[in-house]
Amino acid sequence: MKRIFALVLAALLCLALALPLGALAASDYDLAYDATDVMDGGYMNALGTDTFHRLTEALGVQVRTDIVTSLEDRTIEDYAQAYYNAYDYGYGETKSCINLMIQTHMDGDSLVFDDYFLFLAGGAEYVITPDDQANLESVLDSSLNAEAFAGDLTQDVMACENGLAAYAGYLAELSGDSSIVPPAVPDATAGESVEAAAAEEETPMLISAQTEVPAGGYVVDQAGILSEDERAQLDQMAAEASAKYDSGVYIVTVDDYRDFSTESPYEAAKAIYNQGGFGLGADQSGAMLLLSMNDRDYAYIARGEFGNYAFTDYGKAQLEEEFLDNFRNDDWYGGFQDFITESDYYMSQADAGTPIDVPVKEPVPTGTAVAGSVGVGAAVSCAGSAIRCSGLKKKMKSVKTKADATQYMAAGFAGVAGGLILRASTDQFINTTVTRVPIRVDNDNHKGGWSGGTTIDSGGFSGHSGKF
Repeated sequence: MKRIFALVLAALLCLALALPLGALAASDYDLAYDATDVMDGGYMNALGTDTFHRLTEALGVQVRTDIVTSLEDRTIEDYAQAYYNAYDYGYGETKSCINLMIQTHMDGDSLVFDDYFLFLAGGAEYVITPDDQANLESVLDSSLNAEAFAGDLTQDVMACENGLAAYAGYLAELSGDSSIVPPAVPDATAGESVEAAAAEEETPMLISAQTEVPAGGYVVDQAGILSEDERAQLDQMAAEASAKYDSGVYIVTVDDYRDFSTESPYEAAKAIYNQGGFGLGADQSGAMLLLSMNDRDYAYIARGEFGNYAFTDYGKAQLEEEFLDNFRNDDWYGGFQDFITESDYYMSQADAGTPIDVPVKEPVPTGTAVAGSVGVGAAVSCAGSAIRCSGLKKKMKSVKTKADATQYMAAGFAGVAGGLILRASTDQFINTTVTRVPIRVDNDNHKGGWSGGTTIDSGGFSGHSGKF
């Protein structure tokens, strides 16, 4: 349950629970909560939105953590119980949960460790036995102790994150799923101001235990298949499209996706998205195209409420046709340009409340009805012509610079090289209010054709991978 909804519940229960609503004004990463607001955002996000979700499914127990700075005159045991009750923690009908609550406080420029507590509820003790709990606490003691927090904020943050890594690592071993590997703890990113953290979100750095990918705003070309001018132009296009809809459009190229995940290009793309801190807004809304050059693999993913709404299963398949033909001819710049331009168009359609999805089949008039009404026949003919013209318009490419800047409007692109923003000349998308709700469907429904909507996995992603 999203913490925004939990706040409403907390307001209703605050008299009974005496929980401070102000304490929640910190950083929330789904199943990981950081009241200190000094932990590494990319690391915490990878834990809270990916690793902990995978552990939850593997163990059948919700796995989470809360880093708090005050117990409000309670014991840490009571405070963990209060959080469990107030914020509707737990997995399944029994609301099973294991929560590592870490109590810290700021002292000048250092983070001081106070205590930790492993909270189990809803039958979690049948999965996490007393022996398991004792062993896990023994592992945690090596990181979560006063000596490990040395008085330097960078080292203090690393000590706390090492404790979280040990927590996730032990549960991963307990699950028996060897594919669940906690993200590597970053070396030093502590003590950032809110402004610096916001800047990092706009210009993310991808981090992997195996490979470090250099920083780049919306286009990260680790594989080196673009010139710097091409990368910069694509980055500008992606930044403009992302800003219009508060949903990021990202391109990443790597030599081998296996440097990030040995499972599949899709899982590698998810890991890069999480570890790089990609996405805009609290739910990290956006879409990303990953190219892995060694074996010519690609992955195309979306994330967040608007991202999954704008890029449906059917829509992704249609959009892929716009760039895969370029990639098969080693036209990297043209393919990426098509991806950004089409993504802009798809987001504009979603922003207008009409995301690209399975076409709605209108009833076809009977022969008698058509014969009896010339007007109906003419209407059907006109409608068919309009659909065909719309389809031709949709297929237009933007690989080369147009002679007339207004031609970009057909694809929904908001800007061209030089900073011209064409959307200022029309009020088509201004003051539009849309309720954005992703439609979830089962993958099996697609065997006989597209059924509409977006299939979203437990980590909040949609998408797939393939070859180009």
